[in-house]
Amino acid sequence: KNSEILFKYVVNKDNDEDTHHKTILDTNSIINYQGAVGFFTQSIMKELRLISGYDILYEKVKNFIQNELFDRKVNMEDLNLLATEAKVLEVAQENGKDIVLLDQTVFYPQGGGQPYDKGVIEGPSGKFSVEEVRFVEGIVKHIGKFDSVTFQTGETVKCIVDETRRALNSRIHSAGHVVDMAVTVLKLNWVPGKGYHFPEGPYVEYAGSLGELDKERLRTDIENLCNKFIGENRATKLIFMPKEKMHEACHHVPEYLPEGKPARVVMYGDFGVPCGGTHVNNLADIRGITIRKIKPEGSNIRVAYDVSGLKKLFS
Repeated sequence: KNSEILFKYVVNKDNDEDTHHKTILDTNSIINYQGAVGFFTQSIMKELRLISGYDILYEKVKNFIQNELFDRKVNMEDLNLLATEAKVLEVAQENGKDIVLLDQTVFYPQGGGQPYDKGVIEGPSGKFSVEEVRFVEGIVKHIGKFDSVTFQTGETVKCIVDETRRALNSRIHSAGHVVDMAVTVLKLNWVPGKGYHFPEGPYVEYAGSLGELDKERLRTDIENLCNKFIGENRATKLIFMPKEKMHEACHHVPEYLPEGKPARVVMYGDFGVPCGGTHVNNLADIRGITIRKIKPEGSNIRVAYDVSGLKKLFS
């Protein structure tokens, strides 16, 4: 049990005052067990001055954390885990809204161009509607309202994510990366930049030039390639690796990623992209992509897209 302190945001009660402890994982913005595997693997590599064997060591650390470290098995394989039990660390209020802090969560906080999850947290003393989730200074804040009675610190609750919302957000997010795949295959020499993976008009932007390219033909080519990849039923896999190894799996590695700190890479078949959002388990889950428009946006190029069924939600 004490080993969980390595992974959790801890609140101690001392003289009726809360003492908040941030671990080294909190400081490095690592909020899940998968991130911890990469972090500790890289730390061991540095401590032992190893220059090879990362993949083997990663699997050993993963197995230890998943099966031996705690008094329960930790689920690190499910890309879209929608429910879990957690313990209440603190209940507070900010700006007239209730805030719940937990020792672990399956709710995705807004970030990376993707909206937050919604859902409910159920406990023996009441129910909490999760209306918003934010990641603030290493802490995941569940923001919403109680139906009546608030939770008690230390009680066990069940987190349940709105499956329909999560599935749509994951489809839209993964579709943006499929557009990246098509742009890469077409050798357009565009550098991925901003992504907006919200249902209200998703798009991805690139640094580059349209030049003399026929935009309509390009739109069709990208759309056809996207749907070809979807039809190949490529499975999605998560791996963690340091930035210096990412070029082995990824066509583009953002400069802003910190050196020496493992980050998550999402693999769609053999195409990797550094990303921390939620994703489909298989590209077939996207069902279909339509490229709505390709246009200059300032000094960038914006590729606007939809996924199958998205227009019906706003018609």
